[in-house]
Amino acid sequence: HALKMTRQNDIENELQCIIQDAQSRQKDMPLSCALWFGPDSSAGLRRSMALGIAIMMLQQLAAINTIMYYSTIILIRVGFSEMSAAWLTCACAGMQGLGIAFC
Repeated sequence: HALKMTRQNDIENELQCIIQDAQSRQKDMPLSCALWFGPDSSAGLRRSMALGIAIMMLQQLAAINTIMYYSTIILIRVGFSEMSAAWLTCACAGMQGLGIAFC
């Protein structure tokens, strides 16, 4: 209703055009592939996504993500207070981020 009030014309035709365009694009190429290889994709997007996937794979292989995920619980169980464990976990995550950024 808001579009009808602001545009003051028949938006049904425009809506049908948008739906038909979306359906034809989806038939031509799945959305995930269109994002990577479609006409609107960019090399920067592909490079950033590939780098993120590579970092996640390295974390999986090194089991760093498991240690980071459970680090607060591990620190609490070895005797740190909840607040100290949370701050130490933040420090570890920060160092990991710096290591990723500068390596």
